[in-house]
Order: sequence, then structure tokens, then C-alpha cells
Amino acid sequence: MTDFIDVPATPHPTKPPPPGNPERPDCTPAEVAAGKVMAVVSYALNYVGVPFFAVPLLVRSDRFSLYHAKQCLMLWLTAVALGVAWKVVTISLAFLTCGLGLIVAVPVLWAIIIALWIVNTVGLVHAVNGRCRPHPLVGTRAERWFSGIKVFTPSTGAPL
Repeated sequence: MTDFIDVPATPHPTKPPPPGNPERPDCTPAEVAAGKVMAVVSYALNYVGVPFFAVPLLVRSDRFSLYHAKQCLMLWLTAVALGVAWKVVTISLAFLTCGLGLIVAVPVLWAIIIALWIVNTVGLVHAVNGRCRPHPLVGTRAERWFSGIKVFTPSTGAPL
């Protein structure tokens, strides 16, 4: 015999999830138009190492440029972290192999540079097309890490 009664489960009342991802804004066409130039310039100057993404991070005037500035910041931090890790591994490898480790280290550096350029290009294309999509590999982490950075409203100065 069984000790349980087969009772159909009643669904628990739950709130519907909020529309969209709060860290990935659904920007209006006016917000996209207002922030597109700053977003595109942030990615374009990221190619040559200029941290222009700091301007939208400090100004915080619209959600579109702020979203892409956070994505650029995450890409910048990833590049710095990979550069430091590459340097440590390269110095260790060169020391242990009397310089022969550079045969492996230099192609790895080029692979890192090409990967970062591709990710930056994906972000640039998203900004030009007016979309708020995360970068491959690092974009969702940027949404979580920098979720506290909000747009300021002009009248009250409070975050949206």
C-alpha cells in the first residue's frame, strides 16, 4: 500500500516577473538617438586604448550610452586582467625555459588581442544598430557588476 494520496497540485500564486532585464534596458527611440553618439565613440576609441567610456559613466544622462559604457568598462577591465596574467605567465615561462617560452607566449598574446577586438566590434555593431545586448563572454558579468550605476534624472538628481 502507498502512504500518500494523489492530490493534484494547486499552483501557488506568484507575481509575474518584471518585464525585461533591469540591467539591460529597453530604450526608447529617443534614448537611443540621444546616446548613440556617445556609445559609438566609446567603442571606437576603445580600439586605440582611450577610455572615453568614462564620460558616459560620469555624466549618466541616458540609459543607452550608460549601458554601453558599462559594457566598455567591463571589456577594458578584462583586457587589463588578461594583459597582467599574460605578462606574469610570459615572464615565468621565459625564465623557466631560457626564453624559449616566448615561442608560445607571443601567439597567445595575438589571440587575446584579436579576441578583444572582435568583442569590441560586436559591441560597436550593437551600439550602431541601437540595441542593448551584452558582449560575448563578459557582457552579462558587466550587467551584474555595474548594476548599481544608474541614470540620473535632470530634475531631482536621483537615479532612475
